[in-house]
Amino acid sequence: MNEEWLKENYEKAILVVATVIALALAGWLIFSSLKFGSNFDQASVPESGQMPETGLAKVEKASKALSESVKWEGANLFVSAPVIEKWNPSKGEQELIPVEGDESVHEPLTNDWINKYDLDITATDLKGQDPDGDNFTNLEEFVAVPKTDPTSADSHPAFITKVCLAGMVSSDLSLVFKAQVDPTTWQVDLVSEGKYRSKNMLVNKGSKFGPDNRFRLDAYAEEKGSDANGIPTDTSTITVSFVEAGGTARVSRTLVRDVGWEQPTHEGTFINQYDGEEFTAIRGSSFKLSNDPTQNFKIIEVTASKAIIKDQKGKDLEILPCQ
Repeated sequence: MNEEWLKENYEKAILVVATVIALALAGWLIFSSLKFGSNFDQASVPESGQMPETGLAKVEKASKALSESVKWEGANLFVSAPVIEKWNPSKGEQELIPVEGDESVHEPLTNDWINKYDLDITATDLKGQDPDGDNFTNLEEFVAVPKTDPTSADSHPAFITKVCLAGMVSSDLSLVFKAQVDPTTWQVDLVSEGKYRSKNMLVNKGSKFGPDNRFRLDAYAEEKGSDANGIPTDTSTITVSFVEAGGTARVSRTLVRDVGWEQPTHEGTFINQYDGEEFTAIRGSSFKLSNDPTQNFKIIEVTASKAIIKDQKGKDLEILPCQ
């Protein structure tokens, strides 16, 4: 079959090609029709004593699951946990602190305590704020024992916690036995560089003298002696009893002539920061606050760094210097 023949018999060639294609399609259809029935053959299923699960059972199970409440453990699935950016001086960098949980955005205030009273955790001055206007800051209400409610003016720390030590004055004094004036009178000098005025006192046996009349002359013992050169000396003594400032017990002390007996007495100046009241109290004395007259406190010790006081229940409290 050459090119010239195709030109002369073009129609016959087209008919031959169409016939071949038709026969191929017919063969494919016959093959497909024979295989069609096998698509519906059922696979063999082993016999068992249980009924297969029906579609209705699946529907009932799904319905029950939808009716039950869903409990999500942990943080909200679709909401990020809120955090605050805070400078960490030890690391020298900013760090993200969660506003919930054990970590603290405003140390020593805990996040849980801040959230409990719905305080603004984003406020930079949160510790110094006073939401309920009771003159106690959030920090003071947090460190109180027990902790108090910063949103209720009826709940606040003890008023004594607002007292600070403004200063300390040493009121040292000395008693010096100088001489026997007559058989019933003795000279005792008071030497003071503090609040008490120095003076020479003539004292009788059994009489009280000195600051607040806390001293009493109880006895006299005449004694003679001599120094290293054999010169006669008067080594007589007197016995003095005294009551410590603010105390009740009387203590005795023997004084030798011309030898000073120092009695250190420290006085503190205090400020009640609640109302601005300023007052002084000497070691051993008692005091009350003008805004809390039902409570009585006793000064146990006064130094430049702190004062120790005792409340009515016998508990020792520290008063620190004013800031």
